[in-house]
Amino acid sequence: MPRCLSITPATPWFAGCLLSCAPAPSPAPTGPSSPVAEQVLEPAERVGAADLDGDGNDELVLVQGGVAAWQGQTTPLGGHVQVVARCDLDGDGREALLLGTGVGRGQGQAPARVWVLEQDGAHLAWERPGGRAQITELRCGPAGLWMAVFANEREVEGGWLRSAGGEALAFKAELSVPLGLRQVPTPQGIVVGRLYGDEPRSDGDLALFAGEVRTPLPSHRGVRSLAVAELDGDGAEELIVGDGWHFRYGTDARARLRLLQAPGWQRGRAIAELDGEYTVREVEVVGTGPGAWLLVTGSAQVHRLVRDALGWRDEPLGAVGETGNAVFARQGDREGVLIAGQPARWIPVGQGR
Repeated sequence: MPRCLSITPATPWFAGCLLSCAPAPSPAPTGPSSPVAEQVLEPAERVGAADLDGDGNDELVLVQGGVAAWQGQTTPLGGHVQVVARCDLDGDGREALLLGTGVGRGQGQAPARVWVLEQDGAHLAWERPGGRAQITELRCGPAGLWMAVFANEREVEGGWLRSAGGEALAFKAELSVPLGLRQVPTPQGIVVGRLYGDEPRSDGDLALFAGEVRTPLPSHRGVRSLAVAELDGDGAEELIVGDGWHFRYGTDARARLRLLQAPGWQRGRAIAELDGEYTVREVEVVGTGPGAWLLVTGSAQVHRLVRDALGWRDEPLGAVGETGNAVFARQGDREGVLIAGQPARWIPVGQGR
């Protein structure tokens, strides 16, 4: 299965800011004998990372003022970045960075678009004007690239993006769920997390959609983030759920992570509740099996969750704005995290930090 790591949309619905942009080169790779330190980069409202040339080193992409910059290249996106994902689309060992863009502050008329950034440039792969131009999900799955996008003010369509010839992608909706913002394709079906329920301000929920069958899964209030990964070495994937969302998020929301166990994802346990945060905006799984760790973006901080003798240990990495994001990014022989901000930063993690 192609590798893909996905980043959630910024804050409830869409929010952003229109600032100036200055192209930023990727920092030099960090060799084994080089000192490993935090790298301060150019300002970026959103960030992404992908191994564009297949050499094991991630290229860093900074987005500022609606312009993406990487490796001395720039491209205007014509919209606010809502989703960032990385994926080896054709299995050749080289990843692409996928950007889902649409309406946002200062971009009220932008269409919904999917951009593909590769080593030799960027191209517009899909576009749909009109309506509620908001993409909420881009993920690699068993049959390729899955996208979730608003069809109108309430319904969120999910379906596969497949080649339409040349550089274009065609979208065919296979699922439509009211406010089903988070969608993860799995061999068992599509897991859908809702921020809100059918009634205004009601609690959201979690369910597995397999054909015409909808199977409820356990969650607490609204679901803000999802990830699927094999974490215990048995070959079966666990489901990681960032739930606890409430419309009174300043007082009643909880930044909670719950791990649902295979098979069936009907049982599990809470593995983290982040102090000082009101939501888990995104979960990115780095690695597989018992050595995997979780990159968690809260409402104010970026966290690294690693296993210890008591469960999962929280290692705060730094502040992030409510419209910013954070992604895993390998530089040289070191793992690290790229965090959007003014300026953006790459922070090494693990031994020797």
